[in-house]
Amino acid sequence: MRRDLLGTAREFYERLVDQHPEEPQLQWERGRAHFRLAGITAEIGSQKRAAALLVEARRVFRSLARDYPERPAYRASLAKAHINLALLHRGGGRPEKARTELLAAKAVGEELVRQHGDEPGYQVDLANVHANLAALEVAAKQFDAAEESYRAALAIRRRLAHEYPDVAEYGSELAGNQSNLGLLYHLGARHKEAEKALLAARSMQEELVERHPDMPHYQSDLATTWHRLAVLYADLPEQFTAAEAAHRAALKIRERLAAEHPYVTQYRRDLARSHNNVGTLYCAHGKLAAAETAFLAARKIHEALVAEQADVPDHRNDLAATLSNLANLYSDTARAEEAEAAYRESIQIRQRLAAEYPENPDYRSTLAITYNNLATLLTLTDRPDEADVAFRAAIGIRERLLAEYPHVDVYAVDLGTTCANAAHLALELDRTHPALDLSHQAIETLQGRPPATRNRPQVRGALRNAHWARAAALAQLGRHDEALPHWDRALELDEGGATPGLRLFRARSLAHMGDHARAVAEARKLQEAAAGDGNALYRLAAVWALATGAVGESASLERSERERRAAEYTAAAVELLRAAAEAGYLTEETHARRLEQDPDLAPLRERQPFQELIEELDLGSGLDL
Repeated sequence: MRRDLLGTAREFYERLVDQHPEEPQLQWERGRAHFRLAGITAEIGSQKRAAALLVEARRVFRSLARDYPERPAYRASLAKAHINLALLHRGGGRPEKARTELLAAKAVGEELVRQHGDEPGYQVDLANVHANLAALEVAAKQFDAAEESYRAALAIRRRLAHEYPDVAEYGSELAGNQSNLGLLYHLGARHKEAEKALLAARSMQEELVERHPDMPHYQSDLATTWHRLAVLYADLPEQFTAAEAAHRAALKIRERLAAEHPYVTQYRRDLARSHNNVGTLYCAHGKLAAAETAFLAARKIHEALVAEQADVPDHRNDLAATLSNLANLYSDTARAEEAEAAYRESIQIRQRLAAEYPENPDYRSTLAITYNNLATLLTLTDRPDEADVAFRAAIGIRERLLAEYPHVDVYAVDLGTTCANAAHLALELDRTHPALDLSHQAIETLQGRPPATRNRPQVRGALRNAHWARAAALAQLGRHDEALPHWDRALELDEGGATPGLRLFRARSLAHMGDHARAVAEARKLQEAAAGDGNALYRLAAVWALATGAVGESASLERSERERRAAEYTAAAVELLRAAAEAGYLTEETHARRLEQDPDLAPLRERQPFQELIEELDLGSGLDL
């Protein structure tokens, strides 16, 4: 019914805008007809057509405001046209154009408030300008500026709510502003402040819904705050139950609104986003079947919205996000083909969005994330060359983003992390020099960020991986003295998960450098933890073998001491190789061949204990030793 009523209203206003009156009051009515028709068209028609109508309304109002400055209503209408155009530009992925319109509205609004401070409508419009500027600043990761804008809007709205307690809309706008501030605090990792702001907003909105149960947008605002609380709790330790309960509260409201008002696309979009975030929560807690159900529900709604309003980029962006989340789930459940298909569909959507809206950095950032995730999947499914192509695509996008937005830490962290991952892949592909370049780029990018950024666990982990890759690349080139400080730095940054492996690689570099004493001292410390791990035992044996060669060339030791230690090191290496064989490591032909081909074992091959081991293991018939 509402769609039919809006269609009838549109016909009325279309007839009105076709008129060309000269009298200013009639001109104003004509401009207002364009303005109202734009609103109807945006809801049930074309965003592009709505923007054209608003541009015409703005032209009419601007002319009237210039010619009749003594009539504030004309300037107020001009400010509203600027605001609504800004909203269309923002929704269409044109943030700079949106900002231009908002700054124009701000200038008009501030003048109106100075001249007519007793008119609450002008204050409302100015608060809306501040709030919408804040939303743009949040999207651009300018959190300090966004907080300033939100607080400017909040000050106006608190005053209005206090002076006009019977005007429910002022209380609603105040609560919405409080909720937006809570979201901002969450994005800035100010979790306690975020929860306080969101709970205050929820309390106000619950009261509004109770007093005005027939106002669906009050219910929608309450659902939004529940949703934000859910996402906040999901990011906090041991808050799964609270997050799930908040999601359920938001879903209950949104399901009812979408059912009762199917013509309001925003209600269906909000419902789909709730499903998507519920899926994300369940994924994080291992409830994968429930997560898949939620993601599929979100995808169904997003696909319907894209089919209905293909010119609304937010719908396509939401669909791409859900597809990417589904792909992550499929990857985690060993459904590689489904994961790849979902990643590639998401990439296609995001490529088009990035091309159509180059001034929106989020489209490019999420495209890079999807390329990065696809690269990880291709690596895990043993398709390294294709993975390298995907990593390079992600790196190219992230390099351009960081060049355009050097103050945005997340772009630097993303670039550094991807470079580190790509460096490790390059090592697997025996592309040592590209690995050196990528690891250097990762280190320079991440090390150049402020201390607060560098000390975050995610960044420390990425830096560890970058130093690890650089050390490994330098070691492959025989530049062990240069590799050693990078092994040391990687160990400093490691939180414990990779420490044994890093220490082993470091010991190998020490042995190659001729520092046999420190190399075997480190190997002794690692030996107990390596028990039963064939690969680790073999690598430890290689350290002892290298130490055997190094001690034989030591000019600081007497010959007898060199021989004694060489025999000791050889015996230790042979015992470790025997233990690796007992662990099953040498049963694979490729591993057994390493006894013949691994240059690290060269110092052992002419020694009797090693040759006896080959006979003992009955490997000699297949090896040319």
